[in-house]
Amino acid sequence: MISMGTIRSIVRIFPRAFRGYSFRILILSILGFLTGLLEGIGITALIPLFNFFDRSGREPTDFISHAIEKFFTLIQAPFTLPTVLLFIVLLFFSKFAIAVIYSYIATRIQTGYEKKTMDLLLKTTLQADWPYLLKQRLGKLETLIKIDARNSGGMLQAISMFIMLCASLLAYLLIAINISKTVTLAALLFGGAAIILYKPLFSFAHAISNQISQMNVSIAHHINESIIGMKTIKALGAETQVGALGEQFFDQMRNLQLRLTVTRKITTESIQPLGVTFITGIIAFAFYQTSYNLGALAALIYLINRIFQYTQSMQSVIHDASSTLPYVENVTTYLEEAEKAKEIRHEEGNKPFQFNNDLAFKSVSFSYLNERNALNSVSFTARKGSMIGLIGPSGAGKTTTFDLMLRFLQPTSGKITIDEQDIHSIKISDWRKNISYVSQDVFILNDTVFNNIKFFDESVTRENAETAAKMAQIHDFINALPQKYDTVVGERGGFLSAGQRQRIALARALARKPKILLLDEATSALDNESEKKIKEAIDGLKGEVTILAIAHRLSTVLSADKLLVLEEGKITEEGSPRELLKDKDTYFYKVYNLRQ
Repeated sequence: MISMGTIRSIVRIFPRAFRGYSFRILILSILGFLTGLLEGIGITALIPLFNFFDRSGREPTDFISHAIEKFFTLIQAPFTLPTVLLFIVLLFFSKFAIAVIYSYIATRIQTGYEKKTMDLLLKTTLQADWPYLLKQRLGKLETLIKIDARNSGGMLQAISMFIMLCASLLAYLLIAINISKTVTLAALLFGGAAIILYKPLFSFAHAISNQISQMNVSIAHHINESIIGMKTIKALGAETQVGALGEQFFDQMRNLQLRLTVTRKITTESIQPLGVTFITGIIAFAFYQTSYNLGALAALIYLINRIFQYTQSMQSVIHDASSTLPYVENVTTYLEEAEKAKEIRHEEGNKPFQFNNDLAFKSVSFSYLNERNALNSVSFTARKGSMIGLIGPSGAGKTTTFDLMLRFLQPTSGKITIDEQDIHSIKISDWRKNISYVSQDVFILNDTVFNNIKFFDESVTRENAETAAKMAQIHDFINALPQKYDTVVGERGGFLSAGQRQRIALARALARKPKILLLDEATSALDNESEKKIKEAIDGLKGEVTILAIAHRLSTVLSADKLLVLEEGKITEEGSPRELLKDKDTYFYKVYNLRQ
């Protein structure tokens, strides 16, 4: 049987994973008990039925047989062979109807849980904070939704089925005890011995299920990495090696599934021959007991057989619950962790967004996981409508600066203000409506050009999109496409060049008419002519939009009102491009002349 440790794990995880399902499971339990009770009474009715053919004169002594006779007297129906047969048929049709209702309700509960869990996984992930998301493995959410959530629903079904089986088994046992306490007790002892015998097999199956769960994550991770890096894989001729690694994963998964299937078959299929052996013993015992009623013997054999069948089903159901335990633990743990990592909004305040004067960093420091500061007491001011350029070597803290402005991160110390109020006092939805971000790693949907510019913002009209596209110097290209703005651009924008993808991303940012625009290497993939046009468009925004731009291509920030040079998390230089170029000792002068 399953180990006590696994039982404790199921008992511990069930209320955490399936809150709100207790009443529905109770309903299923009641239906299960009724199903077993109706079938048991129908089988017990065989005893008086057999008496119509038994000439020995031995009357049934059990309570239920006498109760059936009294029931016929109560409803003033003749207690004859045809009426008893009709009574048995009606009982089994009633059992059939309840079983169908049970199956429908159980399926609704399981599919409802799976839908709710998949929805919750996606929404909770979207609401989690940025540091938590950075720690997640590629493909983990996909595995949780496509595999773990569905298998978790399997545990709910298994537990519901187990409770139903227990209720039905209780009904069978009560009726069997009514016929013969001795034989029923012997059956229970026999079944208990079988359960002890199977304990190592259940522990082994649970261990394999854990390995399968982990292997699913590894496979999803490998596949996602391969798809994202396909161009690099092909360019370096590494298809064979990547394929071989995938084959290793698939072979391991196949072997694990084979071992799990064989283990489950051994435990479930061996119950039947054991049950037949026990029933054979009952028949042999009854053969030498002249006091046994033939109908009682037939009913008892049927009931004992059903008890063993239900024990076999319970073994299988417990296997199912045990094998789904790793998936339920994965889903539940992830949801609990993601919920704890939810973006803190209850302390954010509800002030509306207002920007009339300046955006300022005031002695802002930030560190990742208690490491050295990524930013160290950074202070600067961006006047409304101005353009600030951020330059510096990789790892200097430029992207961290943007993440703090986007409120993906919170300063370890210091604060960021807009018009002298902390940006965290502003409602986060309002803040992000007024700030747009264009990254170096452009995210493009497998959808139309218009939907990529709109990007789920219903306030963006076709006119807005076209205006933004003109500003991003991509309108003429779009109009030359077969379906213009309705052209589907392919997976991750595969039908577009890198520069075209980046200009669509820029148009997406501009379509929202932001008050603050963050450009993180937004012109890095553009040719010189496109960069020149976009630079002109950006220059045209000055005075209307406050722009902060990270750039390695220094020509992008030559027209900035102010340049900030970040090195090792500190601002080491600050001034206009012209001022910094006058000093040959500045970082900007050296890098600018190095790249000419």
